[in-house]
Order: sequence, then structure tokens, then C-alpha cells
Amino acid sequence: MNTGYRIGAVAKLTGISTDTIRAWERRYGVVEPNRGENNNRY
Repeated sequence: MNTGYRIGAVAKLTGISTDTIRAWERRYGVVEPNRGENNNRY
């Protein structure tokens, strides 16, 4: 079982778009999400 929030929930909570969160992950390594069995970010 995964713990944490999915990327859509984080976007709603922070007001930052999912695209921006993904870009920060890719470009800067700011975010290192856990990934579920289905490769969803948590």
C-alpha cells in the first residue's frame, strides 16, 4: 500500500499545476515521488 498524495491532490492543495510539478521533478529533482505498482506518483 502506498502512502502519500497523488499528484492531482498535491496540485489542488498547493495551487501548482501538475505540469509544473512534473517539470520540477524532471528539471531540478526538487520532487522525488514514490511510485506505485501502476507507476502513479505518490
